[in-house]
Amino acid sequence: MRQVSVFIFLYTLLFGFGTLTLALLEGSFVEAFTASAQAIGNIGPGLGTVGPMGSFAELHPVSKVVLIFQMWAGRIEILPVVLLFSPELWRRLR
Repeated sequence: MRQVSVFIFLYTLLFGFGTLTLALLEGSFVEAFTASAQAIGNIGPGLGTVGPMGSFAELHPVSKVVLIFQMWAGRIEILPVVLLFSPELWRRLR
């Protein structure tokens, strides 16, 4: 049960960070929310400029980096990504 709660916490944290960052950079909370959801969950098009008739080309470069990281973490799964950036894991592997 603990592993499930850790996964949900990390997923929510990454989703919230992405939504907040995109909302601050792009100005629209709805577009930021749906862009973050589609990036981390690989769920398809969002709303507004990131919708089916839109493009990511108009987004700020930092927004694109955040979305790339979310897409990457969503595909690989969040726990292996967290372990990859954990210094303790790298010390154990030496």
